[in-house]
Amino acid sequence: MWNQERSSKPGHVPRFFMCCQDGKIQLSLLGEAPNYLEDLHRGIYDNNRTCFRELIRAYNSMYSFTSIGGMIDHSIVDGRSPYSFRISGSNYHKIGSLLPNPNCKPMFAQLYVCVTDDEATNRMDAVHINNGRFSINEDVVAGLRQMLDTTNPYVQTFRYGRDFLANGVAVDMRIRIIEQRSRDTRQYNLPTASEVAALMVGDGSEIVERRDIILCTNDGFLQRINECHPAYMPLQYPLLFPYGEDGWRINIPIRSNPNSAGRKREFVSMREFYAYRIQYRPLEGKTLMRSGRLFQQFVVDAYAAIEEQRLYWVRTNQKQLRADVYEGLQDAVRSGDHNAASIGQRLVLPSSFTGGPRYMAQAFQDAMAICQWYGPPDLFITFT
Repeated sequence: MWNQERSSKPGHVPRFFMCCQDGKIQLSLLGEAPNYLEDLHRGIYDNNRTCFRELIRAYNSMYSFTSIGGMIDHSIVDGRSPYSFRISGSNYHKIGSLLPNPNCKPMFAQLYVCVTDDEATNRMDAVHINNGRFSINEDVVAGLRQMLDTTNPYVQTFRYGRDFLANGVAVDMRIRIIEQRSRDTRQYNLPTASEVAALMVGDGSEIVERRDIILCTNDGFLQRINECHPAYMPLQYPLLFPYGEDGWRINIPIRSNPNSAGRKREFVSMREFYAYRIQYRPLEGKTLMRSGRLFQQFVVDAYAAIEEQRLYWVRTNQKQLRADVYEGLQDAVRSGDHNAASIGQRLVLPSSFTGGPRYMAQAFQDAMAICQWYGPPDLFITFT
C-alpha cells in the first residue's frame, strides 16, 4: 500500500486499515508457488512469458472442478484496449457428478467431473485464443497435471476415486467435500486430502453436514456450491491455489487486538478476507499477483460473492433494518407501481448498501449540499 493510505496521523508509525483492519484480521500467508508453476510465470519453459499469461485462464479451466454461472460480457473487449474481465447476471459455481452421462464425455482434462454442454460455454470462452496468436502447449498441460497430482489435495482425492471406479471396487461411490475445519485458519492453510474430502461407498444414507458437497457417481445433476464453503475458490482456481488453500468460511475468528476494544463482531467477514488476500506482502507467495487475467477473473468472482452475501444478509434481516418504517407505499407510487397486486413482498436495501437506490439518492443529496455551499463545480473528472 502507499504511505499516503495509512490510517495513522503523519509523524506516527504508519498503520493501515484497508488491508488488515488495523491488525484485527490475521490469516495464514499463502506459500510460494510450486517450482513448475513458478517457472511458467517466469517464462522458463515457454520461451515466451506472455504466452502462458495470456492463456492462463484456458489452462485453469482445463483443471477447474467447477464452472462459473455468470455470463461473460465481451462488449467492452474488442482488441483495441487493455484486457478486462466482466460478467453480467448472477454469478455462481456449479459442479457435476463424478462420471458423465452414458452418451456424453467429460469436457477438457477434468478429473472425472462431468460438465454439461451448457456449463461448458464459459470454459470454451476461456480456451478461445485472441487473434490466434498463441495455442495450447501440450507439454504445459502435462506438466500442470503432474504438478497438481502432487500438490493439490482435491486432485489426489478425485484421482483416488477414479482408481476405485476403474478397478470396479465400488458401484455407487460418493465424494464428500467437507465444510468444517478443525484447525485455525489464522495459522494453517495447507489442507490434506483426508481433511478436505472423504470417499463414501454405500447408498447415500450417511449423515453429512448441511454445507458439505456430496458428489455422486452419476446422477445427471449439477449442484450449486455455497459461497460460504471453504472450497468455493480452490475448486474453481487450481492454478491460483495449487495447494488447495481454503477460501473464506464462516466463523474465522478476529484476532485479539488492543486497538479493537469494544468490538461487536467476533468473526472475519467475506470482504475483509478477500481484502487481506489480494494485498502484496514481501514474505508471502506472489501466485495471485502474477496470474494476470486469471487474477482479474478471481477479483470479479470474489466481488460477486461478497455482493451475494451482503444481499442475503439484507434479505434475511429486514426486521433488524426496521424496513417497516420506510415509506413503502409512497416509494411504490413514485416508481409507478400503482397496482397493489404487483408490489408483493418488499425487500428494502438500506443506504449503506453501495449502489442501491437509497445509497445513490443519499450521495446525490450530499453532492447538492456541497454545491450549495461551495457553488457549482469547475471541473467534472471521471477516472477508472
